[in-house]
Amino acid sequence: MIAQDVNTARAWVEGLRRINEKVSGMSSAQRHTWWLWDRFKAADKDGNGELEEREVKKFFKSINLEMNEANFHNLFAKYDTDRTNR
Repeated sequence: MIAQDVNTARAWVEGLRRINEKVSGMSSAQRHTWWLWDRFKAADKDGNGELEEREVKKFFKSINLEMNEANFHNLFAKYDTDRTNR
């Protein structure tokens, strides 16, 4: 990464320092939860806090969880109890 100016570079360094400070104070379980929540938010494109079927596929892929289409569909259908595709 190349900053456009010194102030931007300083802001990036400070931001990274704060992230590192926060993460280093977390337990392994807290870091894992934080990482999963970050992946969930990235998959939730419409930002409604629920994942539609296509968003769940993206989420699973982002956490390196792969399954065949039939197993995925069965799993999704099992938890989509109100049949809203979410």
